[in-house]
Amino acid sequence: MRTSILDLAPLIPADSALAPLTLATLERHMTVLNSYYSNLIEGNATRPHEIRAAQRGEYDADPAKRDLQLESLAHMAVQEWIRELRPDLDTLYSPDFILQVHYQFYSRIPESLDVAR
Repeated sequence: MRTSILDLAPLIPADSALAPLTLATLERHMTVLNSYYSNLIEGNATRPHEIRAAQRGEYDADPAKRDLQLESLAHMAVQEWIRELRPDLDTLYSPDFILQVHYQFYSRIPESLDVAR
């Protein structure tokens, strides 16, 4: 029986160190995928290749699609903001921090996507 790499992943020790280049590559790809799936849950289906294009400054000519690309970039910027802060669990789940996360996100998205405006 063949074993999937996903079946083996939990066997990797939590304190395993990845080479810096490998870690950076995984983070870069996972950030795009996290943005894709999070926004897909919200009904915004910007595909990973469209997100990558936006990262290069290449936006769709359709304003609605462009705004969704910008939403993905905002999502990834907030992920990076959180990663840089390195909040502890108490901070991460505090109402004040959650409000800050929402502020960081909504201040970055196009007006057309902000239903609160």
